[in-house]
Amino acid sequence: MEKTSISNKFIVGVINSKITNYWFEYYYSTTKVSGNYFDLNGNQIKSIPIPNASITQQEAIITLVNQILEAKHANPQADTSALEAQIDQLVYELYGLTQDEIDIIEGNN
Repeated sequence: MEKTSISNKFIVGVINSKITNYWFEYYYSTTKVSGNYFDLNGNQIKSIPIPNASITQQEAIITLVNQILEAKHANPQADTSALEAQIDQLVYELYGLTQDEIDIIEGNN
């Protein structure tokens, strides 16, 4: 696969996905402060395994990130959970997760 540049908004989508949250809870459970908030350092951020993605795959996530940002800009209380769920599905595909693995992350096990 040809090396492609990685968009910042693509990274935002991956970092805010359920799989990254699960990954941090699993590997860095001692850094959890409360709720869904983590006290992270630079090395932990660098350790996030960003999946390889084509420009087309990145653009699909970037489009959804832009829609979330626009919705939140118009109304900070906007419900963007459906858009977030779409990003989660795209990110699961990038990591090549099975349905069983997705169920674990989603808490459906």
